Amino acid sequence: MAKFIMLLTLINQLFPLVIGLIRGAEEAIPGQGAGEQKLAMVRGMLESAFAVTGKAEASFTEIWPVVQSMVTGAVAALNATGWRR
Repeated sequence: MAKFIMLLTLINQLFPLVIGLIRGAEEAIPGQGAGEQKLAMVRGMLESAFAVTGKAEASFTEIWPVVQSMVTGAVAALNATGWRR
């Protein structure tokens, strides 16, 4: 249960950052059809931050599946609202 709470707290803290990374990836690689490259860019930035600090509550391999799901859900919601227009 403690790990679950820790992951929820970490996700809550990461969410605004992840939204910013999504927007940054969209600006760097505009247009549709490049979702895999944009996701790889977001992953690379987060992975680099985890590697440099080395002081996260969980390892990157533990948190990435959760963050990846968060990115996928956020992008779907943002796309549904027409956020790039």
